[in-house]
Amino acid sequence: MTTQDGKRPADPKPNEQAKVGPEAAQAAVVSMTNFASEASNNARKAMQDGMGAAADGYRRASDQLTRIYGFDGEEGQRLAKRATLNMDAVRACNAIVIHAFQGSTRDWFSLAQSQYQRNLSAVAKLAQARSVQDYLAIQSDLIRDSMQHLTEDCGAMVQHSSQAVQDATQSIGKVVPLTVTQVA
Repeated sequence: MTTQDGKRPADPKPNEQAKVGPEAAQAAVVSMTNFASEASNNARKAMQDGMGAAADGYRRASDQLTRIYGFDGEEGQRLAKRATLNMDAVRACNAIVIHAFQGSTRDWFSLAQSQYQRNLSAVAKLAQARSVQDYLAIQSDLIRDSMQHLTEDCGAMVQHSSQAVQDATQSIGKVVPLTVTQVA
């Protein structure tokens, strides 16, 4: 293999590095995806543990207030039932939000990995250009394709987020707002 001027031999190292680079980069992307998944699971567990602790604290505080202010008997049961219904609604909404957060994180890393693969392919296409005109034509096609993928990817993420908001709204809406005297 020789250089374009044909006078001196071409260095084979760039070709070898070009072959190793995508594999190493792919391994890095997979590692990042695994790390993000683990972080997402840890965040979900922390949120669940936090909500459980908050619910327990709320119940203890509610019990103390009931004893202090004398809400016992039927009135205390009504207040406790209302508090329980509200906490159940918050817990259900929280579970939906956590699930949506995990889905968004997975989607984002999947989209990042896809974009990385497209970028590697684009570099290979640009390397095959035989002239400045070929290079500019390939580059403009790549820019157009990149914008198309960006809008499609953003649309998918917006759709997932919108669905999560609807689900959370429905879970909160299932608990009918009641006044203290309506809870029986």
